[in-house]
Amino acid sequence: MTLHIRSFYGVAIAVLVLSLIASLTHFKYEQLVSEFEDQQAKKLLTISKHFEYRVAERELILNIASEQIIKNYLLERPEAISALLDKNLAMRPDLAGFLVTTASGSYIASSSNVTKEGTPNLLRHPKTKEGFQRALETDKMAIGKNYYFKPLNTWVAPFRKAIRIDGKVIAMISTGMNIRNIRNEIDVTLADQTVTSIVSDHGYYRIFSSNDDQVSFEKLYSEPVAKTTINEITDHFQQRYHYNLQGIKENLAKTPLTALAHNGFGNHVLISLMYEPKYAYWVTVETPYHRDLFKTV
Repeated sequence: MTLHIRSFYGVAIAVLVLSLIASLTHFKYEQLVSEFEDQQAKKLLTISKHFEYRVAERELILNIASEQIIKNYLLERPEAISALLDKNLAMRPDLAGFLVTTASGSYIASSSNVTKEGTPNLLRHPKTKEGFQRALETDKMAIGKNYYFKPLNTWVAPFRKAIRIDGKVIAMISTGMNIRNIRNEIDVTLADQTVTSIVSDHGYYRIFSSNDDQVSFEKLYSEPVAKTTINEITDHFQQRYHYNLQGIKENLAKTPLTALAHNGFGNHVLISLMYEPKYAYWVTVETPYHRDLFKTV
């Protein structure tokens, strides 16, 4: 009888020890996850601030050029507009040129690195009309869909700003950011396999993705993020924060949020996202879930 009692207590102690170890392991795991989420959120905020600054800088440049065009009555003098745009481009060679069109999308003038022959009507062309129309309808600068721009022989993220007099749109001025330069512009210094993306809220087209060296530009930037990916991400964030993406926009804008999900390439990732309302885009940072977390548990 005594032997049985001793065996019982031995088993009970063993179970208790194992339970304590499991509890401590789980606590340590949760602590590691929380620390990792905090680190990733800080990366997200840094990238977002860099990109927002760069975009706001472009809007300021377009505002100054617009004021110069209006102040000097240049719309009837396309050659004078081109000279002004060339002068601005000489000061900012990192920009992908300048273009001024009518409110209906027809060419008026451009910097010398952009040709009239290679420039389509921006309000009619399928790759530019949506962003151009949005720019007509807002006082802010609008970010359009990325596209391959033949005059510059490169992919660009277009920025458009309506030129107004007394509230009436009289012209449109555009510039762009070379997609290949965005990585340096926003100081993306992430670990291997970690992917940062900037995605327009208008149709969920990518403005930038740091894995563009692994996937063709055509696939990344001509196609929106897959609906299945958007739906899955929405489900995971709704489970954790009780808001879908629309709810996040309305209630948690400029707040970094993190959840476990699948990305558009079928990988299990820890994804952090944040909505930037001024220019209507999402910033995401995603890391393969197993690589950074499980190896430390």
